[in-house]
Amino acid sequence: MAKPEMEIQNVDHIPWEPVEAGVETTETLSHDVWEEIYMLEGTYIDKGENITLKPGMYGCRPPGMKHGPYSFPEGALCLEMRYKAH
Repeated sequence: MAKPEMEIQNVDHIPWEPVEAGVETTETLSHDVWEEIYMLEGTYIDKGENITLKPGMYGCRPPGMKHGPYSFPEGALCLEMRYKAH
């Protein structure tokens, strides 16, 4: 199914779901979709890849790419998009 066309919308009514600072995971992940991430605030550590993401950094993972586990020592804010290829 293709994504629906949507004009620019105000999303103030959608609540944020903050996660406690200091989160750490133990799983390695992969998805059947593309995943893009853009760091806005904080630190995001991919322990499996030994990569530290800081604000202004961007990544694009193809379907099936393994990543994680993660550590967010002081918390983080990022924009993450996942989508299927056509």
